[in-house]
Amino acid sequence: MDEWKFDGTGDEGEEGEDENGESSWDFGGRTASIFLIDTAKEMFEAPSDAPEDEEPPFKRAVRAAHATLMRKVVSSDHDLSAVVLFNTKETKNPIDFAHVYVLQELERPGAEKILMLEKLLETQVAWLGRASCFSLAEIILTLLMIRNKGKPDKKLRI
Repeated sequence: MDEWKFDGTGDEGEEGEDENGESSWDFGGRTASIFLIDTAKEMFEAPSDAPEDEEPPFKRAVRAAHATLMRKVVSSDHDLSAVVLFNTKETKNPIDFAHVYVLQELERPGAEKILMLEKLLETQVAWLGRASCFSLAEIILTLLMIRNKGKPDKKLRI
């Protein structure tokens, strides 16, 4: 995974991974993590070669986001996080791209965000529906808009 650091000077910054293998954007001392989770049918089915008690990939992805938010709440009050679901029938994002649902905006993690992920783990996500296709370009543009809080950044280089 890659890490992009933006210090506001227009420089590209450093790339790399932290010790946990997480990728993130660094905003002048803040780290922003955006979790992008697929809602395809296969994400809700345990792999055929998996042990019987293993959770489906969707639940494992949500648990990973949950664990990271818990860690960020305790370790740093300046870090930001967001959760974006794609391949959904429902649409909720700054640009109204189809099949992209911003579950949590890019903000400081807190109890409300953590409880929302816990509720997502306990309930069925049928309300999101599943799309048969999506545009990766639109997903990336949505992530950039979330990162920029809805303002295009012409100096951004990835």
